[in-house]
Amino acid sequence: MSRRHTELVAASLFGILFAVLLWNGLNYSNRSAYMPSAASGLGLLMCIAWAIGIFVTAQDEAAAPMVMQADVRRFLTIVCAGAAFVAGFLWVGLFTTTLIFVPALSYTFGYRNALVTSLTTVGFVVVLYIVFRALLAVPLPPERLLTMAGF
Repeated sequence: MSRRHTELVAASLFGILFAVLLWNGLNYSNRSAYMPSAASGLGLLMCIAWAIGIFVTAQDEAAAPMVMQADVRRFLTIVCAGAAFVAGFLWVGLFTTTLIFVPALSYTFGYRNALVTSLTTVGFVVVLYIVFRALLAVPLPPERLLTMAGF
């Protein structure tokens, strides 16, 4: 299968997923619908733009690049890492899991600048803290390491 067909299938499937999430988000009551509706609506728009981009940049089918084994491996790595992140988030805590996963994925995909990775990781955790604790006041699962340390 060509990369063009693969991307079109992926854009369609993710577009359907975001449409379902948008539909569910719009059914939430009052202000609780804002964030899920905005996030899923944005995701749906991005999938539509992705599909349009595939048609706009349509090439001769014979010249279209094929999906390579490395592409599939990279995709599966991202999917498995996402599932592991969710599991880690539930068992260890969001901030601890993020402190582990951002540098690990950076290294896995070939980025080796330790200073930039460290600064990005800490910055991302700070932004997550501000958004979830300060702005949204969302209760998150406890940080297991902090709980074990007595905090």
